[in-house]
Amino acid sequence: MGSVHPSVGVRPNLTLNADPACIVFRSFSSSRFLGFAQRLGAGGLRLASFVRALDMPQVHIFIGSAAAGPTNQFSYPEGERHAVLIFSLQDEGSDFDWDEAKWLATGRGWHDVEIQRGGVVDPETFDDTTQHLVKAYEETLSKGNSLFVYADPISP
Repeated sequence: MGSVHPSVGVRPNLTLNADPACIVFRSFSSSRFLGFAQRLGAGGLRLASFVRALDMPQVHIFIGSAAAGPTNQFSYPEGERHAVLIFSLQDEGSDFDWDEAKWLATGRGWHDVEIQRGGVVDPETFDDTTQHLVKAYEETLSKGNSLFVYADPISP
């Protein structure tokens, strides 16, 4: 089950060095993660310039876990727990809407959603190793939200 599904949302669990929190966060509202690595790639810089030029709203990201429900889009066994990233388009400077993030995951067939932290996506940190996050970010810009599910189940 370590493969990546073709649609946005599923990626094998990565090592701590590739933790999305290291890659995409500029600021944290509740941080238990020490450190941040700024990675600048050509694709991320172009995307960041485009977003700034359009004066786009912010994309909030929530890192957590959720249990697969019977209607989850990737057909994971019901009750199996996975790490998730929930992306939500918000007005610049708005507070993190933890309830909305849980609701977004629930609406896509996940339950018992637990969010550990939230932040604002900084598209300048995207590079060639984060294309799966770029895809989720772009989906959020066009549809208002996106759910990214890591393929490997985690312990509750």
